[in-house]
Amino acid sequence: YDECRQRREVNPLQRLLTMEDPVGSDAVPGGKKIAYRPDGPGKAYYKAVRQEYNAAAYAGKYSGTEFSRLLENFSRTLRDDLGYRPAVTVEASPFVSSQITAVDGKPAVFLANFAGL
Repeated sequence: YDECRQRREVNPLQRLLTMEDPVGSDAVPGGKKIAYRPDGPGKAYYKAVRQEYNAAAYAGKYSGTEFSRLLENFSRTLRDDLGYRPAVTVEASPFVSSQITAVDGKPAVFLANFAGL
């Protein structure tokens, strides 16, 4: 939709990225490093989290859960398909939550483990 709330005939983002197939999953030409996922993988992930997370966290086990599989697939896309390599990585169970902030002007990360609660 445009600024006048009218439906656009062409998606400007798809045009900017020169996407040939705006419906399917597409590798964008020109070497741009993006993952175009019109299926909205976040929707499937949060649906699985809502269904499985509490029971899995209570048991302290996440292997074999749908949310774990979806998270791994997304991470693999970032690493392998897009070549993303972060400067810092933290490996933890999906029951660990993080909050990133600044304390006295310095970056800080607070971690909380919800497994078994």
